[in-house]
Amino acid sequence: MLATWLGIWVLVASMGLIALLAVRRAGLPWWKGLLLILALVVLALLVVGVKTLGH
Repeated sequence: MLATWLGIWVLVASMGLIALLAVRRAGLPWWKGLLLILALVVLALLVVGVKTLGH
């Protein structure tokens, strides 16, 4: 069970890091970048939640 939750958080954190790198290269204002990163992390958590409910 611990390995599952650890894997989930690693997935969400890696998606957040990829989003951060993409936003930095896009040249968006800081608040738009932050909003985009938060939206992507919430989306990742939503995907994990749906997958968890499916199993």
